[in-house]
Amino acid sequence: MLACLTGLAANAHAGSMTTCLPVIVSVVATVDVTATIMDFGRVTTGEERKTWAYINLSASKGATVTRIELDGGLWPVNGGIRRMATLNPGEFVPYELYKDENYSTLWNSNTAYSASDMVLTSGGSSQQITVYGKFVAAADAIPGDYADTVTITVTY
Repeated sequence: MLACLTGLAANAHAGSMTTCLPVIVSVVATVDVTATIMDFGRVTTGEERKTWAYINLSASKGATVTRIELDGGLWPVNGGIRRMATLNPGEFVPYELYKDENYSTLWNSNTAYSASDMVLTSGGSSQQITVYGKFVAAADAIPGDYADTVTITVTY
């Protein structure tokens, strides 16, 4: 063993050699992120519908979430407006995501949850963040099923 600590390999017996097997590991902090589905349900033209979904975070020890961002979805338009599209994109309907239950603070691609917004997940804990959604079916909306996918980016 002394040979490994000093970096010197020694002959233990005639015809044999001794060497060292370095063993290392790097333990890193991680954050697991999942989300529930935001489902506005069945809506008639002119109807406003509010709902919510959850972002679930689980941080390992040594990880502190500092920022949660939502992108503009698959079909954003200027001004940060998100849109859902029919399965064969061509028909779109707008919707909005909010940080608060009063639907007063938009959560768009230019804003994010940060440490100043709330106590975010840190070391070995889990947290559920609510994303609030609002949809208004325009009078000229084409009936059909619409969907979008918003990417969540968590910085830690």
